[in-house]
Amino acid sequence: MRLRSQWLMVLLLIPGVARILPAATSPYVFAPSGIGIDDSVALRNALITYRWVQIHGSDIQIDQPIDLDDANGNPLDGLVLEPTASFTKVTVHTKMTRNPKNCGDTSRAPFTFEGQYTPGSYLTSAANVGDRAILVQDPASIAHTTFQVGDYIYINDTQICIPPAGSPSCPSLGPADGTAELRQVTAMSNGAQQQTLHLSLDRPLRRAHSPYIIVAHCKVIKNVIFRNLGFTTDYDPSAPSVGPFAPIHLHLALNAQLIRITTRNWAGLGGPWLDGGGRENIIRSSFSTGLATISQPPPGTPCAPILNAWGIATEGQEDTSIIDS
Repeated sequence: MRLRSQWLMVLLLIPGVARILPAATSPYVFAPSGIGIDDSVALRNALITYRWVQIHGSDIQIDQPIDLDDANGNPLDGLVLEPTASFTKVTVHTKMTRNPKNCGDTSRAPFTFEGQYTPGSYLTSAANVGDRAILVQDPASIAHTTFQVGDYIYINDTQICIPPAGSPSCPSLGPADGTAELRQVTAMSNGAQQQTLHLSLDRPLRRAHSPYIIVAHCKVIKNVIFRNLGFTTDYDPSAPSVGPFAPIHLHLALNAQLIRITTRNWAGLGGPWLDGGGRENIIRSSFSTGLATISQPPPGTPCAPILNAWGIATEGQEDTSIIDS
């Protein structure tokens, strides 16, 4: 049985910021099709439409990544996924594997948010710890979309652009994996130098940044909750295979909660995973039980020899807590 959810609008008052967010007054109840029948498309549609979804069943099959944004690329802020009160936990079964052409493809997860990074610009001068503004080359001057007030930006120390853009010293204005800070643009003006912008930030920088490092566009996902979900790849040692990257993988999550998220008989690379740019998130009462580190699957299997590598993983977080896990 599927029950429709009603909606109301909630006004959140934060100093200097007013936001209106939809909030469901009752959950949408999703009836899974059963083990072996992939519900990824149907569940994704339910999450997009209702945001608060309860799974009414002990097991569900998810064999394709569920991207946590809608068809227009809008993040599914405020998402809640949990069992109905009739079940203490839902076991998510998956046959998903890592990308054999790129074992580091983080999107290979039953639930994933990848941040929608796009090329931006680069710092034109150094930024110091405690600074609340940065100077960047105007992206419009190098054929990219300029920044706007309210945008989130990804200040990425790993990628460097020594101009001119497109030269061997500046092959890309997109970010790379590694050290970074996420900030929101609260005001902007023209810089002292031609074709530069002065960007005011929502909070002070916590690390110093050198000139010419990349400042990319990105999107964040806010206030999502995953609760009482167990994940398994139903690993069969007689037919070993590599599982997905993680059960839940979130880039750029703000105020997310992963509560009682577990894995068992799990051939994924890691457990619940909060990736770069996140802040003020909580992982609570969660654990990951794996199978092996480097001995299985046998050579020749895609992404061999790595099977399990991480348990609970957090990277590039600010003020994120792992509690009782």
